[in-house]
Amino acid sequence: MRRNNKQWLYVVAFIVFAICAVTFNAYNTIQVCKTQDVYWVSGTQHTCKWFK
Repeated sequence: MRRNNKQWLYVVAFIVFAICAVTFNAYNTIQVCKTQDVYWVSGTQHTCKWFK
């Protein structure tokens, strides 16, 4: 009897979700950095020099 192992599906779904989250965050940061030189995350100031 053969077992159907679908654990790989969870790994693929997690990788796709992680890529989407990183892309979304980068897009938001780029939009903010178009008009500002710094941005804030949880009370910490970050520079926009990497996105300009």
